[in-house]
Amino acid sequence: MALAILENELLKMGTPKIFGKFDLFDMNDPRYSNVYRSNTGTPSDSTFHPESLFKMIRTRANNKLGTINIPQLYVKTQGSLNSPRLCNIDGPLEISVVNLLIVPSVEWNDMKEGLPSSGKNSNSTIGPSVQGYLTLVSLTGVKSALGTFKMRPLWKEATKGGRVRELFEGSLSFKLVYGDVLKRLGYKDLIQPEFGFWAIRGEA
Repeated sequence: MALAILENELLKMGTPKIFGKFDLFDMNDPRYSNVYRSNTGTPSDSTFHPESLFKMIRTRANNKLGTINIPQLYVKTQGSLNSPRLCNIDGPLEISVVNLLIVPSVEWNDMKEGLPSSGKNSNSTIGPSVQGYLTLVSLTGVKSALGTFKMRPLWKEATKGGRVRELFEGSLSFKLVYGDVLKRLGYKDLIQPEFGFWAIRGEA
């Protein structure tokens, strides 16, 4: 489905089940977090700027920390995740996103305080979210490979031209333990603690 058609359908449906290709950006990168949140004193005085963050992310597409593809049909299907943060000596790992579910809401350890859902931004779209598990496409020579993935809508705005701009936020974690054979070949276990990200829809 062409991006313009998809966006028009999203506008009609409000907050739909989340699917498609998304580009991920590090929530802890100060270049983004400083644009998103300005603080005039205490945390309760914080002002949030999701539109400014969206615009900045669009101009820094080369700085993304990965891409995730979520299928439209969650049941008996799987998505994929590619990120240089999750790699071994051969490069980025081939990661599957499985057991996808739509849920009312999600939370994570790295959640920022005081999101636009607090009422400070009328375009906030906190609502139905997606969660699932991460594993490897191939488990040959691997003792275990398991991670978590969560993502929810954060902000949405319709432009005068009828297009929709959307900003999402989420988190993921991953732990990979190799078998003895691969370890002798130089492969090292990977432990990636949970970290937060922002996401925008990628080009099809």
